[in-house]
Amino acid sequence: LRQAWKLRPERQGLIKKWLLFQSEHDRHDLIVDFFEENLLPEEEFQVILLGSLVKNRNFEKFKRFLKHTPLSKDTHPQIQFFHGSMAFEQGDLRTAELEFKEYLKRSNTSPQRRRKSLELLMEIARRQDNPHLQRSYIRQVLQLAPDRPELYVKLGDTYTGEGKKREALKAYMEALNF
Repeated sequence: LRQAWKLRPERQGLIKKWLLFQSEHDRHDLIVDFFEENLLPEEEFQVILLGSLVKNRNFEKFKRFLKHTPLSKDTHPQIQFFHGSMAFEQGDLRTAELEFKEYLKRSNTSPQRRRKSLELLMEIARRQDNPHLQRSYIRQVLQLAPDRPELYVKLGDTYTGEGKKREALKAYMEALNF
């Protein structure tokens, strides 16, 4: 594939498919290695690299690379998601929360990243011991992915933690319906 790029740069579609395949299979190390040998000027490829750098927890390289590209949160909502993910992974929950909330306000976002943003906000609310907010995020995720019984269990757990047995039982029963 690397030779195909060097010999025939017009084959961007093949490279994009390979990069997306590797990303879907969590092979972000291969993506980073590929970009270290092949600098691709297309913004779409650069966004894929940035996502892989965050998933590989290579935050310093992410920051350095981003400085040298025209990409920004304003033009590419994925960048905002990556910043939130990076802050979350580094334990900066306040920044992560702000980035994800801003990301969710945007209309041009992917459904998978919207769901993941809500899931991470749900986890932030749990860590902040805010069951009411956690339930709000759980319900929003359930609107996007209603076939996830583990979320009903989490919902029940938030009620249990507050001593709301009736609501907890109802949520646990929902989980059992799957």
